[in-house]
Amino acid sequence: MLETQEMYDAYSIIEQPAWYAQWPLFLALVIAFFIAAVLFFWLKQTKGSLSQKTIGPWDYAQQELTLLDQLELSTQEDHKKFYTILTNMLKRYLQEHYSLNEGNTDQELLALLKKKNIPQDILKNMHEITHHAFMVKFAHHEGLLFHMEQDKQRAREILEMTKTIKEEDKSVI
Repeated sequence: MLETQEMYDAYSIIEQPAWYAQWPLFLALVIAFFIAAVLFFWLKQTKGSLSQKTIGPWDYAQQELTLLDQLELSTQEDHKKFYTILTNMLKRYLQEHYSLNEGNTDQELLALLKKKNIPQDILKNMHEITHHAFMVKFAHHEGLLFHMEQDKQRAREILEMTKTIKEEDKSVI
């Protein structure tokens, strides 16, 4: 009679290669999506910070003066901070407005302004502001609120005296 014979596979069992499996493809898609999301948010943040840096010098100076209006002036450290913000703002504004090379100190900026034949009112106001700033920041004098308010007003006068027609058009809109 017939004997039954066992059947054998022609090939031995082989493990399926990794590229046939679906999980690596899924993992690669998740990683690609994550990288795209991070890149999107990073570009969105960078674009926002770049647009803030591209404001004009006059607008920047106005923002800084508004910040100074909100600053509490109760301690000597606050007075130093006030004059630091004020002088840095004026330096940046005048350097950009008059296309000056950067002067590192207030005195260097004053010397550059004198060479450019800037109106005397601006030079006088800058001299007064830098003198008071020097006394508070380096000579450890107590800042007088009266002088600080005067210096803020002098800074506003400098901005108004140097305001260009282009900047006036922006503020009207």
